[in-house]
Amino acid sequence: SFCRQETADRYRLSGALTTVMVDDPLGQLERERLSLASIKKRALAFIIDEFLLSALFMIVLWDQLSGSASLEEIIVLTNAYALEYMAIKIVYQTLFVYQYGASIGKIMMKIRIIELRRQTWHDRTAGTVVVDA
Repeated sequence: SFCRQETADRYRLSGALTTVMVDDPLGQLERERLSLASIKKRALAFIIDEFLLSALFMIVLWDQLSGSASLEEIIVLTNAYALEYMAIKIVYQTLFVYQYGASIGKIMMKIRIIELRRQTWHDRTAGTVVVDA
């Protein structure tokens, strides 16, 4: 576009054009006919994923949980496995997003993760953005 050319012209050095990245993530989404996923969809996907992982965690620990005599024992037991639970969450998210572009919760909410150049701070770290599927 004219604005990009004008911006690029401003950064000419010694007759050679320097590379200027003018990030336009919303323009890229429009060109690809995609829309950003709503906060509601993202939150529901997160809740679904948490429910699924918690259910898996409960199934794995059911024998120990059912043998607990008090709420305090259940809390101690679940706290003892907190690091394992976090590791499972990381592996789950990594594998599903790598393989399918979405976790089970995101698939159910019909949203997915794609790569873009510029996004929110947490998406920018991963180089991704969540869009409607």
